Amino acid sequence: MKNIEKLEKILKNIFLVLGMFLIILILYVTHLMSSFLVPIFIAFFTAFLLQPFIKKLEKMKVPDWLATIIVIVIAILVISLLLFLLMLYLRKFSNDIPKLSKQLTNISSKLINSFSESEFIKSFFDPIKIKSLISDFIKDIDLSNYMITTMKKTFQIFKDFIFFVIALIFILPGMNKISYRISRAFPDKSEKINSIINNIIEKIQKYIFVKSIISFCIAIIVIILCLIFKIKYAFLWGGITFIFHYVPYLGAFSSVFLTVAFSYVQYQSSFISLLLLIILSVCYAVFSEILEPKFQSEKVNLSPIVIFTSLLVWGYIWGIAGVFLAVPMMSSFNLICENIDVLKPYGLLISSRRKKVIP
Repeated sequence: MKNIEKLEKILKNIFLVLGMFLIILILYVTHLMSSFLVPIFIAFFTAFLLQPFIKKLEKMKVPDWLATIIVIVIAILVISLLLFLLMLYLRKFSNDIPKLSKQLTNISSKLINSFSESEFIKSFFDPIKIKSLISDFIKDIDLSNYMITTMKKTFQIFKDFIFFVIALIFILPGMNKISYRISRAFPDKSEKINSIINNIIEKIQKYIFVKSIISFCIAIIVIILCLIFKIKYAFLWGGITFIFHYVPYLGAFSSVFLTVAFSYVQYQSSFISLLLLIILSVCYAVFSEILEPKFQSEKVNLSPIVIFTSLLVWGYIWGIAGVFLAVPMMSSFNLICENIDVLKPYGLLISSRRKKVIP
């Protein structure tokens, strides 16, 4: 009996180790296939966002195939236009990077001088040594090259736009036929399976739709504020705000920081930058902490450590695209775990709280 128990423990440990190796292998393969998988996943979540529009057209007596074509064509045209405008502003911004780099260097020099001349610093450190150390550090940093590299990585996903369009064309029409296919494949259990799948799809759609609307509203506010304050590249900062808002916590901070930092570089006025920072912070607080939870009915059911870890892991695997896709993917996985008995323990591990599960 004891030998059997020992054997069972050994087998469990072996399966655990094999499972860990399998997970690492899957993550490594997804990293290698990032150029292929990223557009597919983006198309997949875009299909979730577009499916309700197809259903609305169907309720208006529009045939299924025609409704799908209309939605796909309009979506591709809108996304193409937005990407064109964003890339146009990005190109203009990249032309001004050398000039901005010089301005940043001048601002940094002024800050170094004011910092090293303060009485508090003088009492502990040698101001001349501090100036030389920080100045040498700034000289070693090629701001122009760094900014260009960052912008290229951020918008690298747009190169795969054609592949994204092809994936969307194949994914979106098939989503409406999932229930029918399950009914044919599992006639005895089709009702419960379809109920679980519909529940998962509805919650993912609601999360993506509300997140997109809130992101769009904040982006419009950023564009309006930039136009009012006459900050250059208003539509670029609005586009960055819209994209970055999909990343919890870090996204809001990054977009606000970039916009405020650029306003300071442009005007070198603490008053304008501080005023812009206050207005943007209030807007983010209202939309993200009040309106979004109200319409979302509940926040992302993921613990903060899971969100942070998923951002790091998927950011490493898929780069910038992985950072934006991390939370939607983990939220989808969590919903699947909560509605499938075998996977419930994993759902409880990554959840911030337990949701109601369909009986």
